[in-house]
Amino acid sequence: MQRTRWIYFVLFVALFTLIAVPIYLFNRSLGPSLQLDMPAQGGYSESQENPPAALFAKLPQEDDSNRIDCGGSGRVNILYLGQNLPETPQRGADAIRLMFINYEAPSIASLSIPPDTLVEVADIEQADQTTLTKAFWLGQQSLPTGQPAALRSATEVVAQALYDNFGYTTEKYLIMNQPVFGRMIDTLGGIWVDVGSPVASSGEMGPFEPGLQEMDSQRVLDYVRILASEPQVDAELSRFERQNEVVRGIYEGLLDPGNILKLPSLIGDFYHLLVTDLKPKELRSLHCMLTEQEVHMRFEQVNGEMITGIIPERALEPDIAAVTALVAELESWDPVGSD
Repeated sequence: MQRTRWIYFVLFVALFTLIAVPIYLFNRSLGPSLQLDMPAQGGYSESQENPPAALFAKLPQEDDSNRIDCGGSGRVNILYLGQNLPETPQRGADAIRLMFINYEAPSIASLSIPPDTLVEVADIEQADQTTLTKAFWLGQQSLPTGQPAALRSATEVVAQALYDNFGYTTEKYLIMNQPVFGRMIDTLGGIWVDVGSPVASSGEMGPFEPGLQEMDSQRVLDYVRILASEPQVDAELSRFERQNEVVRGIYEGLLDPGNILKLPSLIGDFYHLLVTDLKPKELRSLHCMLTEQEVHMRFEQVNGEMITGIIPERALEPDIAAVTALVAELESWDPVGSD
């Protein structure tokens, strides 16, 4: 069902809009911008008067007199990172999503990459090659952990590695803070999660049986973090789906009328949940597109066919050419022009 497929994006943007709209500094980024060695990106424009001619040339000429103007134009890529718990040794990002947004189609594509994907890195002295999750961890070691500057530094390392290895270009990012994520679930009084597949115990985490069940914050965090006792690639892919199941549960919890009185606390939690360099008006444009327009959606993930090997320390060696080709395909994906 399409409604559930874009829940993942609406959850972040809709809640953040509650915070962002009242801010009078409507043109100021909500966090520090990335400084990367890559081509500048397009995306949100200050004016709709001069859209990229090349982009419009390949779009079908349709009567758009009834189309709602959400204020965004062109394409913008957003790197989404889910931050690990601070006590997790040498792991910084537990979820990595490359998002491709096209305001003209309009469409959104997403590519999920396992955190343990091995990449070449150029911005840290400790290693020439490491996993994406460890690169994020290494990138913030020279600054106070958890501070916006440290998170920006870590994000720059990951963003640069994604560009250098797979050609993914982005200057926009969004980081979810896992500890505050748990507090948000507690504020909701727990959430209901529809567990799709059984997961065996691992240490003090689990087990998890299939079916709809209520979970508190600790149970939810265990559910999204646990790696099943199966081949590593399959374990990572099943964790992708568990993360999506939890997001659906949060979304349904936010729609519960009984949680309306909790909104002030939820907004306070959510304000500290994200670090992003998106501007409030950019978030509003994205929220408008998702809720007011017919949006084409596409979800991809780096699967076992794109992994060439598993090396020590749980690192997954990717098929660079295959992942790069998929990134390029999503970068230029135009569902309207291809109809």
